[in-house]
Amino acid sequence: MRRRDWAGLAVAAALAGAAVHGQTAVAPALRDTHENLHGVLWMQTAAEYQAITRGLYRLAAVQLDRALQDGRWTAIPAQTGRADLARLPPAVILDVDETVLDNSPEEGQRVRDRVAYAPDLFRLWAARTEAATVPGAAEFLKYAAAREVEIFLVTNREPDWRDETIEDLRKDGIPIAEDHVLCYGEHGKPWDPGDTSGRREFVAANHRVLLLAGDDLGDFVAIADGGKRLDRAARAALVDRFSGYWEERWFVLPNPVYGSWEKTFYAAGTADADALAKKLEAVRGFRK
Repeated sequence: MRRRDWAGLAVAAALAGAAVHGQTAVAPALRDTHENLHGVLWMQTAAEYQAITRGLYRLAAVQLDRALQDGRWTAIPAQTGRADLARLPPAVILDVDETVLDNSPEEGQRVRDRVAYAPDLFRLWAARTEAATVPGAAEFLKYAAAREVEIFLVTNREPDWRDETIEDLRKDGIPIAEDHVLCYGEHGKPWDPGDTSGRREFVAANHRVLLLAGDDLGDFVAIADGGKRLDRAARAALVDRFSGYWEERWFVLPNPVYGSWEKTFYAAGTADADALAKKLEAVRGFRK
């Protein structure tokens, strides 16, 4: 799941405004915490990362076969018990970023440049259509297509990035229809266009959803209530509530670099020093 960082937009707007009014633009401060260095290196180089993602997708293929044999099987709790469920065409729903497409080079570039997330940099990366697929993802999606299961991708990429996203997917042989890539704001909740639950509901209205895959809790359940993001305790309670779904119908890909979990410590746009202080305050040790 690709986060949206409005602080980056604000910085860009401020710099542009300064240029228009003849002021000297002040570049954003370079980051010295390198918080993502370890996580990005792990995703790019660790054999363990490849083993985890390939293993998850192979397990997903096994579960896909089980689901196709059981007309009552669904990965959408609200579909359970639906009278016409077995007659609906089967489908799977996956997130894009860090679930199907590997954007670690963009993350790595920011580590090397010592800068925070910036929408313009990610847009530049997406436009290059150079993203590889997460190990195991392409094989799983080709297998699903061969079993005549429709593939839907739900992403918080902007709608005008759809063509590049599809090009990235198809170059690795992933069969995807243009209207099966559901982007930011499409079928969204009025209070949060980035909430993906409305897009899952859109697919589930006319399809039996067999599996979900993503790298963020929000790829599976709504992570806000009335526009307010759930705290860590409420998020943990959702994991317990849906304990029968994880790794049977819902597959979580590892992403140590970013995610909605970060926002339980601080709001989007928080200065680096303050964000780091919040994390250090929350981390557990064993000495008093």
